Amino acid sequence: MTISNISSLEELNKICYQDFIDNSSMIEFNYYTAYIVNNNLINQFRTALISNSNLHSYINTLCENSGITPEQILANQEAINSFDLYASGFAGTMYFIPFSKKDLISSYFSNLTPQLADVIFDLMKSTGRLFQIGAGGGKAFVLKPIQFNDSHFQSIPAFSTPEQLLNTAEDVISSLRIQLKNSEYYIQKLAEKDEIISNLTNQIVELNNKIHQVYQTTWR
Repeated sequence: MTISNISSLEELNKICYQDFIDNSSMIEFNYYTAYIVNNNLINQFRTALISNSNLHSYINTLCENSGITPEQILANQEAINSFDLYASGFAGTMYFIPFSKKDLISSYFSNLTPQLADVIFDLMKSTGRLFQIGAGGGKAFVLKPIQFNDSHFQSIPAFSTPEQLLNTAEDVISSLRIQLKNSEYYIQKLAEKDEIISNLTNQIVELNNKIHQVYQTTWR
């Protein structure tokens, strides 16, 4: 069922928190994935995932091809610094989503209307629950799963359902029909007044002509 509105705080946290931590396919953001980010390997890692690989097998292949060891990756200071930056003040498990905004929404918010999905996405980003890597729509995201509170729920606007929009449209059309009838009435009344004014103008011209004729006859 497609969701067009968030009806409760519990529903909001199910979509933005519980569904993520219950998803067994989520990739943990750790020193390995931080290394992937820092060494611009996101596209390569994404391709491996699409080919049914996983983080463990990808790291093994990476080490075999590059001559480094998993221990060296774990000891990489840049990766450690990057991980610590994202994990600052957070003791839980974070997740790595090596896809763009479009793919993220398609994968995790597919049962939301596009309008609501954008609102939820922006809320997660603005509150530090979702960190974008890369410009534009991003090429990856780091997810910090934290439950929302009631003030977050209250900030989400209510959107009209298609049925409500249809009813509104019908009301607008009905109102327009009434206004059209009123406009036709006013046009008719204006036409009648224009005719009266035209008749009066003709009468004035006729009277002026008679007065002129009488004036000319008197002075002969």
